[in-house]
Amino acid sequence: MAGSAWGAIIDLPGTTTGPQPCLITIKVAEGKIIRNWDTLRLRGTVSNGLQVENVFVPWHRIFPAGAVKNDAQPMGGDYDPEEPVYRVPYMPAGAMASFSAIAVGTVQRLHKELHERIRTRQRVVLGRKEWESLVAQCNVGEVTTWVEQIEALHARYAGQIESWSRQGIPLVPEIDSNRLGA
Repeated sequence: MAGSAWGAIIDLPGTTTGPQPCLITIKVAEGKIIRNWDTLRLRGTVSNGLQVENVFVPWHRIFPAGAVKNDAQPMGGDYDPEEPVYRVPYMPAGAMASFSAIAVGTVQRLHKELHERIRTRQRVVLGRKEWESLVAQCNVGEVTTWVEQIEALHARYAGQIESWSRQGIPLVPEIDSNRLGA
């Protein structure tokens, strides 16, 4: 029984905050996968659209991501707060482990492809290799600097999450969460 998780906005019973973001799990056979995320920046997420009609999802297959994010506690309340996973800020760590890691890998690959392309390209009009051009070398240097900045920022934010985790801070100020999410 293969399953898949999808995002939805759901009005959860017993809450007064109104509809909130949730992750729901359905059996793959209950829906139709639409392969529509085939762009360079999203290929690494292995994400796709989903078409679902008349599917009942029981409550035990719904994860209230918004509530868990805001409370910094798992559902049900029976957990060991000393367990490391419960001391990590949920949303910043999730963003770091998924989207930003994919973005860093994509940028690194693009940088490598650019470098190889410039090294092997022969300019017909100028009669020389592209790499011999000062403009090409400057462009590669500029892109290299951008890549190094992205890698350094990613490492800085990972270090910040590790620090919060060591200190047992599962909820962080919204500005910090937004910074890491961006």
